[in-house]
Amino acid sequence: MDTAEDILRSASGKDIIELIFKKFIYCLKKEIVGVYRIKNFKFRGKDLDGLLYEEKIYLEHYRARKYLTQVLIHELSHYIFDNYRKSEKQNEKIVCQLEMLLSEMFSERQKAALSKFIPRHASNEVPK
Repeated sequence: MDTAEDILRSASGKDIIELIFKKFIYCLKKEIVGVYRIKNFKFRGKDLDGLLYEEKIYLEHYRARKYLTQVLIHELSHYIFDNYRKSEKQNEKIVCQLEMLLSEMFSERQKAALSKFIPRHASNEVPK
């Protein structure tokens, strides 16, 4: 029996990866209100690298762009896939696995396209 990774590496799996990439781009253009970089980002007392909150994505300002692209993939995975599990802990586990898999499977072209949605400068927009 093929593993999920085997399937995603196959020809039809590449179509699935492309479909997820296109969904991410669609969400960033049409559904996500904004992507913001926040200096020394904390939410409810916790230091965070990223957060999806009320259809906005917040990213820690002081991180490398390549790393922030991976965090953006993580937060977009929450946006698309979160409602399929009952507990927050299960959601986070699945999303972390998706993040790692998609970060590896997306092409450099796809990662570059996603990174264009990450602002260069910090914002005053903070989650409330």
